[in-house]
Amino acid sequence: MTERRQLRLALGCWVLVAVVSSAGCGGGISGGVPPPQPSPDFVLNLSSSSTSISQGTTGSGIQVSIQPLNGFSGTVQVSVSGLPSGVIANPQSPFTVASGGEATLLLGASASASTGDSSISVQGTSGSLSHAKTISLTVQSSVATAVSRTTYARTDAQSQMDDPPGEPHHRHMAYDSANRHLFVANRARNRVEILSTQDGSRIGSVDVAGASSVDLSADGKTA
Repeated sequence: MTERRQLRLALGCWVLVAVVSSAGCGGGISGGVPPPQPSPDFVLNLSSSSTSISQGTTGSGIQVSIQPLNGFSGTVQVSVSGLPSGVIANPQSPFTVASGGEATLLLGASASASTGDSSISVQGTSGSLSHAKTISLTVQSSVATAVSRTTYARTDAQSQMDDPPGEPHHRHMAYDSANRHLFVANRARNRVEILSTQDGSRIGSVDVAGASSVDLSADGKTA
């Protein structure tokens, strides 16, 4: 009986040691090492990857947004590069966008901007983080609209208002509020310039010998 009791006691201790050893080696429920947390980051998003504009105009706005990842909460500096000659960006590069925010990027081409296709880089940087995307830009040539002389012939001029008589110097510019057009007398070139007040571009002209003044009719339909 004594030997059997000793054998049972030895077996019980061995089982206890095996269970404790298994738990200590990670075989139990607890004691594992948690995986590392991903680092904060962001995604640079563009509402469009391509745009087309004509000389003397501004294209549709492209939304530049910052999507935060893994708790990112910083601001991102956005730089625009690769603009062809005569094309400008608004807001001016670089500009900042907050985490979760967005900004509208406008691209405008001057009347003499280089035409053709180009690739513009938009890069977002925050500390050591940096992401970039491209915009395919096409700048098209713009031809000034040919305007008939009779289309803008003034029919209600009042000679008594000319000072001196026959030479109305008192008004070199006239604004057409209905169409947002500005008419400017250009005597040196013998014409009246027609300008868009929305973007400042020249949209046409009227040939008038010795054009020294310009005015609108009472109904605003002719100049």
